[in-house]
Amino acid sequence: TIDKRRLREKIGQISPSNMYKINQALMISLGLVDI
Repeated sequence: TIDKRRLREKIGQISPSNMYKINQALMISLGLVDI
């Protein structure tokens, strides 16, 4: 698992466009949206 403190440090370094892409990929992989 990922250390949550390290994860919080990294979150601030992700651009909004990359965060959107990550969210889309997660939702697709979890079956929350249709492709």
